[in-house]
Amino acid sequence: MVDFRLDQSPGPLPGTSELRIAGSITSSNVVLFAEKLEGLAAEGTRLILIGMKEIAHISSAALAELVSLADRLEHLGGGII
Repeated sequence: MVDFRLDQSPGPLPGTSELRIAGSITSSNVVLFAEKLEGLAAEGTRLILIGMKEIAHISSAALAELVSLADRLEHLGGGII
């Protein structure tokens, strides 16, 4: 069951994406969330601008996924804002 929505659009510069997250990311859907984040990185996105004002709940596992992705992107010269 998907309890969240991700809206992705190209960012202002090449290699950037804007990602707006809404809803709840829990232990039951964190794998899908991680797969979507990894997909952005695999497509060549190096800097992700994240809007989180519509998040109702985010699990510690989802936060760990964000931190892990931020670390990988940082090693590639990017990151998460």
